[in-house]
Amino acid sequence: MTATTTPHHTLDGERTDLLTALASARSALTATTRGLGDDRAGERATVSALCLG
Repeated sequence: MTATTTPHHTLDGERTDLLTALASARSALTATTRGLGDDRAGERATVSALCLG
């Protein structure tokens, strides 16, 4: 079996891009839920089982 390797600088760039995207998503979710109480965050706005709380 032949091992494939990716240049270290490529992984660093991909990791940086991923962390940037995650930080952006976290920021958007935090801004959306800021100020919501537990009752409001636990409401289900749709039929989905997902909620913010």
